[in-house]
Amino acid sequence: MLTLDHLLTLISFSLEGALIAILLYRRLQRTFRLFVAFIICTMSGDLLLFSLTVSPRTYFILYWVINAINSAVALAVIIDLFRDALQLVYSKLGVLGFLLPMVIFGLITVLFWGSLHRHHFYGRSWQGFTVSIIYSFGLGISLLEAGICVLSLWLGPRYRIWDRRSLSVIAGLGLIGLATLIVFIVRIEFGTRFTDVFRYVPFFSFVCATLIWISIFLPLEPESDRRRPDMENVGRFLELATRRLEDLRRSMRRWGLRFHPV
Repeated sequence: MLTLDHLLTLISFSLEGALIAILLYRRLQRTFRLFVAFIICTMSGDLLLFSLTVSPRTYFILYWVINAINSAVALAVIIDLFRDALQLVYSKLGVLGFLLPMVIFGLITVLFWGSLHRHHFYGRSWQGFTVSIIYSFGLGISLLEAGICVLSLWLGPRYRIWDRRSLSVIAGLGLIGLATLIVFIVRIEFGTRFTDVFRYVPFFSFVCATLIWISIFLPLEPESDRRRPDMENVGRFLELATRRLEDLRRSMRRWGLRFHPV
């Protein structure tokens, strides 16, 4: 199994290196700067875990620290791709407009965390406590990635809000997030009986996502994808989003929540 792990790590590292080279060759590092940072973080983590010879305890802690960093950077990539939508929400609702999504995200994370403890995956020590929090945070982001992916693949072609490259980034992250959630659900259902099989599912999902990114970023961008979004469709979408935000604003006022967007 050790040889297989090393082989899979080398494959992943090679694909990540090829993707970085393509992004630099196409001069996309500024447009997708956080996405480039995400790939670099993943490569660095793979290289570090591959090259280190440490005790199982140190490896265990380091592995989950790297996972926490990768999850945080993946969340930053999503926020960067949706910054226009977030600015719209902020202009209409202010800071309080982000309160409900944050509460929902927190509840989901706590529910995942509770499931982890109920199934005693990591024990009750401080290490198990820390790892369960990190894992729960990653699972919350995975659910967010999968949900945003479905929403974006539906809205993108309909309103032409994102180009193919941005959609490919969202789709790849959604695929990785979905695979992570599937492994978690399977572990809850079957325990550790299939650990040797499902431990490789996230790896293959990441390889598939990387291949998607390479296939989209490698060719020259067609002229049809360089054109600006259909502003009439985007305008209709923003109109609908504004109406929904105003409905939410009125509901919050009825609940006694007062706020003044900055």
